[in-house]
Amino acid sequence: MESKKNRIMISAFAICIVSAALVSATASAVSLPFEISGYVFNADGSACNGPTIAITNLNTGETFSTMTLPSSNYYCTKPAPSLDDVSEGNVLQFNVTAGLESGAIEHHISALDLNRAALQFNITISEGGAKGGSVVEGEQTPPMPPLPGGPNTTPVTTPTPEEEGQAPTATPTTAPSEEEEGKGIPGFEAVYAIIGFIATILYLTLRRKGGGS
Repeated sequence: MESKKNRIMISAFAICIVSAALVSATASAVSLPFEISGYVFNADGSACNGPTIAITNLNTGETFSTMTLPSSNYYCTKPAPSLDDVSEGNVLQFNVTAGLESGAIEHHISALDLNRAALQFNITISEGGAKGGSVVEGEQTPPMPPLPGGPNTTPVTTPTPEEEGQAPTATPTTAPSEEEEGKGIPGFEAVYAIIGFIATILYLTLRRKGGGS
């Protein structure tokens, strides 16, 4: 009888170990998001509200959907691409349209961008250019806090899509993959703690029974 109990407890202990390994594998398979956001300005430094922005990774051909509002110059990718979707040296092309103005600007992904898992890229649309078209100039600012940097030093405060409370304008692209929808799964720390606690109790119980036999 005692031997049967020991076998049951050893089996339960083994199940805990296997469960911990599976949780670890699942956690490593969940990729972090790579947030891309920023503000769009006119040439005079004023907010360029309601822009349309398409972001394309020229190295992979993948296009990331963006969300904007008619009353805001803020934009962000939604859903955010996976950190696995970009690599150091990849070129992101930002195609911007605002009213009659349009243009494109490119940004090379750096190691710092990947370490932050975020890119805040402010864009200024200015008239003219060598071919008489519109020119888009880009400038980076630290992702935190997300304040506009614009060509002027005076910040322009505008609501984000989440703060505005109205339906955003989204740039349609392909539907998010299963990996994207699975991002941000919480609770791995709690699962590890519970499994560790159960494993410890089983181990101490086995030691006591082994010492008493």
